[in-house]
Amino acid sequence: MPDALELASRKSSDSVRLILVDDDEEPHSCCYYKWSRRRKCCCCCLLLIFLPVIAFGLAFIFIAYIPIENPIPVPEWAHGPYKTTETLVEVGGMYKQSGDQDAWAFYPDHNGTFPALAFSHGDGGGGFLLHWAFSGILRIVASHGFVVLAHKSCFWPWDCGTLSHDGGPNYQWRDQARTLVWAASPPSLDDSPENRVLSRINRELPMGVFGQSTGGRTSIQAAAAASEGPSGSNYAYINGSCIAAAVAIHPDPCIGPHSNWRHGSCDRASAITKTPLAVFTSKLDTTEPAGSAQINYDAATSTNKIYASMAGVSHIKGTGPIWALYTAAWFHVYLNGQSQGDYYFNLIYGNSTKSVCGENKNEMKMDEPIEDMCYFEDFVELESYRQI
Repeated sequence: MPDALELASRKSSDSVRLILVDDDEEPHSCCYYKWSRRRKCCCCCLLLIFLPVIAFGLAFIFIAYIPIENPIPVPEWAHGPYKTTETLVEVGGMYKQSGDQDAWAFYPDHNGTFPALAFSHGDGGGGFLLHWAFSGILRIVASHGFVVLAHKSCFWPWDCGTLSHDGGPNYQWRDQARTLVWAASPPSLDDSPENRVLSRINRELPMGVFGQSTGGRTSIQAAAAASEGPSGSNYAYINGSCIAAAVAIHPDPCIGPHSNWRHGSCDRASAITKTPLAVFTSKLDTTEPAGSAQINYDAATSTNKIYASMAGVSHIKGTGPIWALYTAAWFHVYLNGQSQGDYYFNLIYGNSTKSVCGENKNEMKMDEPIEDMCYFEDFVELESYRQI
C-alpha cells in the first residue's frame, strides 16, 4: 500500500499532465512546456526587432512615391485629347530570366494606331510599385496619342547586373529596349491583352524611349545604341526596334568617371550623335549630383537636343505629370514629324507662355519658372533613324 509521500507525488504528476495533455495531442514533458514558452518569447523578441524595420520600409515607400501620384498641380491643357486605358502584358525575354517579364501598357482608348514608347523607372520603382508610382505621367503621355510600355523588371539595380552606383555594369536599358522589340512584332487574331496593345501600335512610325532617374540614364543608353546603329556593339539589343528620340527626366549621370560622384561606369551620353535628346531636371533635385543632368546634355552631340531645368521641383515631384506634356511634345516632333507652326512643335520651340523655349514661361509654370538651353539647328529626316 503506497505511503502518503508516494500519493502526493502521483497527484503532483497528474496535475502536471492535466496542464500539458490535450485530447488530440500526445502528452509532453515539463521540459517541453518550458521550452515552448522560451521559443514564444524568442519569437516575440524577433518581432519587436523587425517591426521597426518593416515600418521604416513602408514609411520610405509612402514618403518616396506618394508625391509622384500626387504631384504639383497640372493645368488642364497638359492632358491630351484621348482618354486612355491600361493593361498588363507579358513581354518576355528580359535580362533576368527568373525575374518579372511583364510590362504595363497605357494607350489611347481609340481605334487608331499610335507610335510606341518605352518607359524605364527609377531605383525601387519597378515591380508592384510601378503602376502606383508612375501611372500619372504615363497616362498623360499616352493621352497625347502614344502607346506607352513600362517594364516592371529591375526593381533594384542589382536585379539587372550589379549595383550600378558602385561602379558595376547595369543592363536595365536592355529591358527598356526589349519592350520596343516586342512592340515591333505583329499582333495575332486572339483577343488577349497583348494583342489588343499590339493592334494599337503604328509600326510605320519610329519609336521613343524615356525614363526617370535610373530610367533616365537607361534612356540615354538606349539612345546611344540607336545612334551607333548596326556598327555598334549593342545593336543586338535594339535590333528590331526603331528608336528615334529620347527623353531623360532627372537622369543619373552617364558621362564616365567624375570626381566625387558615385554613379557607376555609365559613359554613354557622348555616344548620342544622332538621336534627338531632351533632358528635363530641376535645380532642387538633390538626389542626383549637382549639374550632372546638364553634363549629360552637354556630352551628347546630337543635332537636336534640349535641356530644361525647373527652378523649384524635387527629384520625385519633378517626375510626375509636370513634365509629361513636354515629353509627349518632344516625341510628336521627332516621331510624328510635327513642324513649325504645329501645336506640339510650338510647345518645344515656340515663344508662347506654354513653350519650353519660350520667352514668357513664368506665367504657366505655377511659380516654378523653367530655365532652358535650347539647341536646334536642323531636322534630320525620320528615315535616317529607321533600323527595320
